[in-house]
Amino acid sequence: MIFVSKIQTAALRRQKIAKEERVDFFFYIDEFQNFVTDSIESILSEARKYRLSLNMAHQYIKQLEKGDAISKSSINLKDAVFGNVANKLIYRVGAEDGEFMSKDF
Repeated sequence: MIFVSKIQTAALRRQKIAKEERVDFFFYIDEFQNFVTDSIESILSEARKYRLSLNMAHQYIKQLEKGDAISKSSINLKDAVFGNVANKLIYRVGAEDGEFMSKDF
């Protein structure tokens, strides 16, 4: 969770760099619902303009609806993800997720 906060800080510091000089950098998080902090919500809504490519993987949507047991977070990550993520790769979904995703697409 500290690492996520450090990435957020690094991304936001890039505002001091001219837009044309910013290079892309990438942050990959597998099982990202386990790394939920206030920083993730901020990264989702703000870091794209600083050329941070956030690649997050999880297994099903319900994981995004509840807070993480480790961080004791109460963030509804589902709203943050589906409100800010532009590109989604969906492989195999169950009936419940399929119904939700059909509305999203």
